[in-house]
Amino acid sequence: MMNWMGVLPVTKEQLGKKTLAQVPINPLFITDFNRVRLEFVGHYRDVCENPASSTLWLDIGRNSALDLTYNMLAVNNESVPLPGAVFRSAG
Repeated sequence: MMNWMGVLPVTKEQLGKKTLAQVPINPLFITDFNRVRLEFVGHYRDVCENPASSTLWLDIGRNSALDLTYNMLAVNNESVPLPGAVFRSAG
């Protein structure tokens, strides 16, 4: 299952420059195995775009980094004593 965390528009002022962005992540989507996927969607014309045009290229450099800042979530203790044995033998 994929959950979108944010959309980052690229302005004219950012073209050709290094950019820093912060995207908050909903902690409810964090599991024991996670992937980060970056997808670039770009257009330079309303019609008849050339998909090989360098106008649409986005470079994510080898020295790019993902910096995670996190806090522990408080967990409510909702456990209650079980009414009886929860294991029943097969025989």
